Amino acid sequence: MTTRERFLAIVHFEEPDYVPYWYAPGIGIAHTETVARWQAEEGYPSDYDSLVEFWGAEKYHTIGLHTGFVPDFPVERVDLGDGYVLIRQHKAETRELADNPDHYSMPQFQTYMFEGRRDWEEHMRPRLDPRDPARGRPQIPTAEPGSPLCGQTPRLSEVSAGEGTRRHKRRGLCGQTPRLPQVSAGEGTCRHKRRGLCGQTPRLPEVSAGEGTRRHKRRGLCGQTPRLSEVSAGEGTCRHKRQDQTLAEPVLVSCPSYWGRLRSWFGVDRISYLMRDDPALIHEINRAFTDLFIEQGSWVAERIQIDAIGGWEDMCYRSGMMISPDAFREFCAPYYREVADFAGRVGAAVVDIDCDGDVSEFAHCLWEAGVNMCHAFEPTHGGSDIVRIRRELPRFIICGGLDKHAMTDRTGAAALAEVDTKVPAMLPHGGYLPSIDHALPPICHYSAFWQFMKRIREHCGAPPAPFQQVGPPRPCAETPA
Repeated sequence: MTTRERFLAIVHFEEPDYVPYWYAPGIGIAHTETVARWQAEEGYPSDYDSLVEFWGAEKYHTIGLHTGFVPDFPVERVDLGDGYVLIRQHKAETRELADNPDHYSMPQFQTYMFEGRRDWEEHMRPRLDPRDPARGRPQIPTAEPGSPLCGQTPRLSEVSAGEGTRRHKRRGLCGQTPRLPQVSAGEGTCRHKRRGLCGQTPRLPEVSAGEGTRRHKRRGLCGQTPRLSEVSAGEGTCRHKRQDQTLAEPVLVSCPSYWGRLRSWFGVDRISYLMRDDPALIHEINRAFTDLFIEQGSWVAERIQIDAIGGWEDMCYRSGMMISPDAFREFCAPYYREVADFAGRVGAAVVDIDCDGDVSEFAHCLWEAGVNMCHAFEPTHGGSDIVRIRRELPRFIICGGLDKHAMTDRTGAAALAEVDTKVPAMLPHGGYLPSIDHALPPICHYSAFWQFMKRIREHCGAPPAPFQQVGPPRPCAETPA
């Protein structure tokens, strides 16, 4: 199987040749500081640019849509002379370390990009015209035999140096490179994305008993929610307009963020007041970005098969959602329903949303809104228990949920326990892609992560990866199997 075939089998709750460790957008593997320490202190033989290849991770191939501000808002960088810089963009001012992208640190968000309706009407909406010739079109890859796109997981340096860290999520500025990999610089997504919304919509149309697809009948799933790609099977898809072309990795395009993006632009306090004082403004912004997404996504779907639609919200923290489920249903769910409907029309298998914090309630809100996948599932500070959530949402696709903090135990015992208590419990149900909840900070150990990754591959029946061919770090030889 190719990575794409493997991924589609898993999200369709079918049998793959093996379950891969999944390199999810915005999650990463290890921070640059972590890799540097491993090299200096723990004998790590590789480097930051080869993380994906070295650890045998598999991933999406992302096609960046041009759905941001055109023209973008200029960015000014001011050296403060104390090791810090001030980043200005429109009304936003963010103070951060001069070399912040290479450090595990949080910027200081002093002011935000926008304030209210006047900013929307004078500065935001005029930059969102889908017909503006300066907006451009996404770059469609080709899948010629022997091409890197035809198959193998590229080195991280070929993907983007920023993908392996959490740096995409840490700036309070919009319009620069957003956190989903390979999305255009003009996308306008704010890097410091942190909370979300929830949704009330009917689930995808149910397949009545006796009317299921052949696959549903074969698996005894008649009457259950079908996968997204089966909702509009043969109806209104773009397949007749494009060449029969697929890549060896599942193709992902990025949908809007319907609260996390606004929180980053306006700040938590201001966006909360706007939801009460000017709810129409929230809908106007979300309507504009949804229209841009569908226009650009339709253009892509006419040229290549889209397998996944990805986004982010980060609307949860350690105690749950930052806004109420009713607020999610009012401001976000209608647009996620449109994204899910679009996915069905073009044959995409999943809508995959990244969210930090405790997503226990948020996952239900996504499912109600037609979204069938989520990733991160922070277990320690987030409280997201993937085993419990699997019981509650048996057809929801889960990626992540393995605690990065288990790698702080140098012996590897905690790392092995983390894998052994979760992965074997998740695999029999299908619809699960194992991954750590976020990239490893500098306090995590190479030897522990080596054992963690090896044990995952053993449970998942995956073939040896380069890290196994290199061999274990010396401390591993003294730890129990």
